[in-house]
Amino acid sequence: YDSQFLLMQIDHVRELFETPQDELSGIDIMLHDPHKAHAFVEKISSWLPPTYEALTWDQLNEDLFRAIHLERWVFSIIMGIVVIVASLNVIAVLVLTILFRRREVAILQVLGLRPRMLRRLFTWGGIRLAVIGTFSGIVIGGGLMWFFISTKLIHLAPEIYFLKTLPLE
Repeated sequence: YDSQFLLMQIDHVRELFETPQDELSGIDIMLHDPHKAHAFVEKISSWLPPTYEALTWDQLNEDLFRAIHLERWVFSIIMGIVVIVASLNVIAVLVLTILFRRREVAILQVLGLRPRMLRRLFTWGGIRLAVIGTFSGIVIGGGLMWFFISTKLIHLAPEIYFLKTLPLE
């Protein structure tokens, strides 16, 4: 099964470890709703002997959840860097647009366009570019998330992960 657990028939385990028929060393209970595991453990812990311990699925896989938490932090940092690079890219596009349009800018200035209006023209162009990019990203990303949540497209092996699909909510 994995490096910590072994699945065998109970009779073979008892024979292997010479355990009496009326003794158990562990029981796995699978609930229909895995989010109710903590309440269930609290309920059954009160009537277990002190030598036994009841654990939830997230307590059993604590290292895995720590790794996922660390992965989320690293992902957030990487996404922050991507946003900074994209912002610098937008600024570079605006600067290059100004440099390549020097002749047109000079003609507009000769015709009487004030520097303030010129700045406003390029600023609004940059804002328009940023808004279109942001809106497009939100629509495409939101659409993909809606698709993955509604279709439950990412399936997991329930005997390994205790979940049938990846929880994206």
